Amino acid sequence: MPRKDPELSQTVPDIVRDLVRRAESKLAELEARKQYLRRRVQALRFLASHNAETQPAERQENTAPPLATSDCDFKRSPRDRESGKLTTRLRRACRIALMESDVPQTSQEIYARISKRGSLLFQGSMDPLHVISRELELMAKESEIICRVLDGEKHWHRPSVK
Repeated sequence: MPRKDPELSQTVPDIVRDLVRRAESKLAELEARKQYLRRRVQALRFLASHNAETQPAERQENTAPPLATSDCDFKRSPRDRESGKLTTRLRRACRIALMESDVPQTSQEIYARISKRGSLLFQGSMDPLHVISRELELMAKESEIICRVLDGEKHWHRPSVK
């Protein structure tokens, strides 16, 4: 018959109690974080629903530029002029949309991705597909993306990295 060490039998319950105490503490922290995130999501949904009705002035920076008559009408930052590349919010939105898919996409598909993500808002009487198509053509001209005509329609994709 094995002998029980009284010191060992007392140590095990202390370890278990300590483990349970730490787990309860962590659970309480996670519950508090969950409540915070739930409130934050609720606030964001509220703001999103009200933002759709009226667009505050501070959100104007995510709007597409007005329909331009030439490529020079896009705003260029001094850094863009130095690097020789035109970097606009529209170009960034197009880049992200192209990165989201491994297959070539049409201008319509890119527009749908941009709209779904909400990274750029198109306002006024401009045709978003025309603006996006023009930006994609500029990107292709600068060899940032590739254009292929499939079934009579232009499809855009990023060059594959080797």
